[in-house]
Amino acid sequence: GLQGAVPAAALARASGAGDVRQALLVAAAAAVVRGIEYKPGAPVGKKRLQEEDKKSREAMEAAGVCFSVTAVPASASDKGGTGCDGDCISAARRPPLRLFPFGMEKARRKVAATFRDFDEDGDDHWFVG
Repeated sequence: GLQGAVPAAALARASGAGDVRQALLVAAAAAVVRGIEYKPGAPVGKKRLQEEDKKSREAMEAAGVCFSVTAVPASASDKGGTGCDGDCISAARRPPLRLFPFGMEKARRKVAATFRDFDEDGDDHWFVG
């Protein structure tokens, strides 16, 4: 039965697995999330955007990041560990996601005006505040 059973979370804490999991998540994020300094309203040249987008795509490709085009992505193990197949789009074939840490409406309007491909209803530009 379940008498004396220890919850999985408690086992993970006791074994240090939670620390390992957190370290892996931090390392994965560091591999694909690139910080780029930007002041709202400052012009961003086409060349700089292309260079930054290329670096972002290369980082995601190196980390094996793929974007699901289905509600339930196929497992990576079915594809030799790459995580990409007909149900996924590789990072190289998709525009990078841009996350802006600007909560104020004035800053958000400046960002929208600066980035030509900004689509308020799209999913390529996100704001957090």
